[in-house]
Amino acid sequence: MKDDIRVLVLGDEKVGKTSIIKALISDQLPLEIPAVHPPVKFPKEYCLDNCSVTVVDSLYRRDQETDDTLIEEISKANSILLVYDVTMTDTIDRLGSFWMDFISNHSDAPIILVGNKADLKTDQSTAEQFEDIMRPLAKDYKQCTISIEVSAKTLVSLHDLFLCAQRVVLYPTSPLYESVSRQLTPEFERALGLIFRRCDKDQDFYLNDYELANMHSEVFQNHLIQNDMDHIKEVVREKCGEGVTDKGMNFHGFLHLQKMLIQRLKLNVCWTLLRYFGFNDKLELEINFTITKKPTESIELSRNSINFLIAVFKQYARNDLLTYEDLLSIFSTLECPPWAPTRIDEQAWLSIERFVAMTPDFCVTLSSWLALWHMLTLLDYENSLKYLVHIGFSYNYEDAFIVTKERDVTDFSQRRVFCGFVLGETGVGKTSLLNSLLEKEFNPNQMPSTLPNMVSRIIEDTSSQLLESKCLVLIEYPTVALEEMKNNLDLCDVAIILQDGTRESQEFIANELLLPELLPRIRVNTKSDYPMKLTIDLSKERPVGLFTEIVNIAIKPMNGLEDHVRREIKKSMQEKRMSAALKIGIVVAVFVSGIAIMRKYFPR
Repeated sequence: MKDDIRVLVLGDEKVGKTSIIKALISDQLPLEIPAVHPPVKFPKEYCLDNCSVTVVDSLYRRDQETDDTLIEEISKANSILLVYDVTMTDTIDRLGSFWMDFISNHSDAPIILVGNKADLKTDQSTAEQFEDIMRPLAKDYKQCTISIEVSAKTLVSLHDLFLCAQRVVLYPTSPLYESVSRQLTPEFERALGLIFRRCDKDQDFYLNDYELANMHSEVFQNHLIQNDMDHIKEVVREKCGEGVTDKGMNFHGFLHLQKMLIQRLKLNVCWTLLRYFGFNDKLELEINFTITKKPTESIELSRNSINFLIAVFKQYARNDLLTYEDLLSIFSTLECPPWAPTRIDEQAWLSIERFVAMTPDFCVTLSSWLALWHMLTLLDYENSLKYLVHIGFSYNYEDAFIVTKERDVTDFSQRRVFCGFVLGETGVGKTSLLNSLLEKEFNPNQMPSTLPNMVSRIIEDTSSQLLESKCLVLIEYPTVALEEMKNNLDLCDVAIILQDGTRESQEFIANELLLPELLPRIRVNTKSDYPMKLTIDLSKERPVGLFTEIVNIAIKPMNGLEDHVRREIKKSMQEKRMSAALKIGIVVAVFVSGIAIMRKYFPR
């Protein structure tokens, strides 16, 4: 919210710019009008929302070149009153032929079209002419928000003009409403979708009387009596019959209510609602939250978040499955899917099948739904939080996640989400292994990946204990992305290194990319005719045992270390225990000796 609103009055010469300012100040039109009026500051008690207003006049002549001072004033203005003479058609024509382009080149401030000298209008057809000219201007220039006719001589609508100059800044129209199509903007609809969810406490997709009254009380700090509530619902029902039922007002009705408020110039109501729920002037939620953690700590969903996600799933699921349409409904408050946060095309939404297991009917189970969010949080908790909040998460941000203990190869891991890096030479079956985790059919013609791929799945699905289930995230790094892999090693709990018996894949294993010694690893042969301790044939079966083994090694990382590394660690641990025992022995000996000396010299 602004503390001071700067209003610039623009227009051709002799349209009455200075007269409007004079009449606004003195409630009358003086006989003598200066060429240009000095800036006038209206104190806060005369303005809206505790803001002061400064009105700035301008001097412009068509026969003179525009100076830098005028351009500077345009760039500084918060709102612009573009004045024309309703009795002079050339001043109307110049709105589109000169002024709108000139202003938009130097400012994106909202523009109010002001038709002065309305008291001199005699031709009734002028109203139709006015509409014909204003409509294309509003279509071509989004800055053109409101048009109003006034009279500086008779003071007609001057007070309304002063209020409009403030409202277009405090409660702008363009982010909420398309003046030409007379529809709410997609951004406003998405914001209203989140507000509706936050207010729909019983999650039945309707705002009942209690929920409507509670929203009104929280946002506007006053009680909504039953008669007023019934009147609101009746007005919505008249214009939008399906928007109100016996259950209450649905989202369609809620949207229609906001549209009616805008059309009745009650934008302050809409903006008060938006700002209460944390939206800024660009209709964005400002989520400022950072977690400080050590490199080998990880971030996981909290119980609050998991319970919330389970509740969302149950609210939208049919027969315990989320369809593609259900997913679109859940994420309708956002433009992009969380698994592709920079893409707005339909293929981005369909690409969910790349990350989690889907049913043959392209549906998501509860297990896959949670696996998706575990992966999102592990890889980018800030993005995860953004999407949690946008689908209705209303807890404190710090309650959304937990930070795990540092990774320690000598200790059991209490984490719920584990990450494995799938490595190996091109063609050894890395992508096929990821597909196998999602139970996709083996594709013998699988093209090698050129970018990292990731998948996620709940491994221990005990149904009644989803809060404690273990989740495995596998990330495939092709050989061309090994530098990126090395930069992300802090994420990795286990390295899964594949080979198929070829010289290239054996050389890859021999080098092992200079992986840290303390990183647990599993070597897997993907060709049955090549002897190796752990062999899988992805063309014949899904290696369930391998996925379980990856999780087990992540829980007990010592089991995944090289033998010589494990021996060194055990030797070091034994030496530490012996050193500790020796120190304790010395302390005990000193203590016993001290007792003996005290008894000798200080007998009872």
